[in-house]
Amino acid sequence: MTTDDIEDLRKGIVAIDPAVSHRAIEPPAPSEIYAPSHHIAALDPDNSLVVGIRGVGKSFWAGTLGDSAARSVAVAAYPKLQLDKFDVAFGFTGFEGGEAPSPETVQQYATDGDTAKMFWRMVVLRAFGRQAKVVMPSSYKEMVTSFADSEIREDIMRKAEAHFQKIQKRFLLVFDALDTLSTDWKRLRLLTKALLEVTYAMRSYRSLRLKLFLRPEQLDDPAVGFTDLSKLKAGKIDLSWDSTDLYGLFFTRLANEPVSKAPFIRIARQQEIVLKSGVNVSLPTQLTRNPGTQEKIFNQLAGRYMGADPRKGKTFTWLPAHLADGFGFVTPRSFLKALREAAAKSEEAEERVLTIEGIKDGLRAASRMRVDQIKEEYQWIETALAPLSGLRVPCSEGEIVDRWRSWKATGEIEREAKEQGYLAPSEMPLSHVSAEHRSLREKGLLDTLLKIGVLQRRLDGRINMPDIFRIGADIIGRGRVAPEA
Repeated sequence: MTTDDIEDLRKGIVAIDPAVSHRAIEPPAPSEIYAPSHHIAALDPDNSLVVGIRGVGKSFWAGTLGDSAARSVAVAAYPKLQLDKFDVAFGFTGFEGGEAPSPETVQQYATDGDTAKMFWRMVVLRAFGRQAKVVMPSSYKEMVTSFADSEIREDIMRKAEAHFQKIQKRFLLVFDALDTLSTDWKRLRLLTKALLEVTYAMRSYRSLRLKLFLRPEQLDDPAVGFTDLSKLKAGKIDLSWDSTDLYGLFFTRLANEPVSKAPFIRIARQQEIVLKSGVNVSLPTQLTRNPGTQEKIFNQLAGRYMGADPRKGKTFTWLPAHLADGFGFVTPRSFLKALREAAAKSEEAEERVLTIEGIKDGLRAASRMRVDQIKEEYQWIETALAPLSGLRVPCSEGEIVDRWRSWKATGEIEREAKEQGYLAPSEMPLSHVSAEHRSLREKGLLDTLLKIGVLQRRLDGRINMPDIFRIGADIIGRGRVAPEA
């Protein structure tokens, strides 16, 4: 590569914006749509449950389905799904406005399981009926009164079904951001279980499909179980990104950034891959699904090893491995953030686009960002992590518990959760636990962190924290990248 190519490729990486966050009500631009092959099933209307941690694309795909422009791209890219034969609406988005009920409205109907199920039936009835041109009451309160009789609402559902069959179309109702249904675990579980039961019950309608985007711990919670849930879960789609997917996304973005497009095409040509230099460059499967070819391309950007020889690890595998959480999952935002920061910190290098120290700085930046993200998602986690600052991992469970006790962390989490109205750790018993069983609270907090992948238990029983959280939480890892350079 020439010096100019190196500079342009570096500029292209820096230009990639990893911070773009999509909500269902703010769909992605058509040019942003990139689907790993196993994510296509997430768009399939016949798959009711899509599960994934924050940052893997749940709202991205919900927004793609709900927006006509974005959906048209998916229609062209994945014709077998026949998305052009569906009308789409939202049943829940986590926000006020639009046709979907707000969290506040939903919570009014969370008094018990039967009331919650009736409310979700009204959400489905109103959306399905309106789309079929059936006149509906203006409020859910009025609907609950008017359609309490199951025969009346089932008659409307049949009329809506007949309408869609006549016009040879179908209707998809999308539910996103379901973790925002309530800030109380008991109410959240009640509403989630009720919605899952209604989703299962609605499978008998040929023209109607419900699609739920959920977090793993929400679906796997034993409290949301019911008799037929296993049948519904049998078809669930797990959204995750393996390293091949991540490099496919990265190369696609790099090939479509104006400043880096030409030099990337030249790099690909060296591997006997010919790319067309049109407005949107579509990559062949060698660059999206072949890790061997991907590694050759990435080695041209970053070199083969994270040191002078293989003992420090290969650059191609090093970054995904260090960006993974306790379950081995990497979010695309973390991956792109790390590469962007690596390029920005590699400016003085002349022989390669990404330097070893630049890549390490990229890991630090991605870790700080991921910790900030998880603090937004689990508001109690800052109080849980602060006492662990400076701790060296892996360590014993007792070392972590001792720090929490000295800081009175679990009591502080409980107080803040009540005062600020956020969900406490799902496995942590609250104040009703007797004084002699206070240790259950620390165990519950630890179990929650293990459950969400922030901590991991090693085979020898010690507790480890993956680098993607460890560095941002200012925790020391033996022989690993330090929190600060």
